[in-house]
Amino acid sequence: LQFISERYEIRASFAATVAATVATLPIILFSFGSFSVIGPLVNLIILPFIPYIMVLGSISVLISSVLPQLGILVALPAWSLLEFVLRIVHATSRLSFASILISGPAQIIFGILSVFFLIILCAKLYANRSRHY
Repeated sequence: LQFISERYEIRASFAATVAATVATLPIILFSFGSFSVIGPLVNLIILPFIPYIMVLGSISVLISSVLPQLGILVALPAWSLLEFVLRIVHATSRLSFASILISGPAQIIFGILSVFFLIILCAKLYANRSRHY
């Protein structure tokens, strides 16, 4: 991932997104029969907003347990950030190239291949890690 900038921890965020995608790929293929092509890119766009949404949402829950009206007021910034994130996700999911549909026997084959790929990747990472210690 040397081609991705380390500025603002973009490389780390992208690596985490790709790792999560690869790790869940068999489940995604078996369950949904599709694969999001632009998911990692969209995650990079929305990821910076998630901590703020979580913190503001948590604060609003705590405050609303004591003062419900104030909790609603505090929840408004979290709601607007969440609405922004959802609009980005919805808009990008409408793109014609947003996902690849895989169904029938191909779905099973790609699912099995992704499990094997994941096993090979984990074995390779474990072997590299063992050499460093």
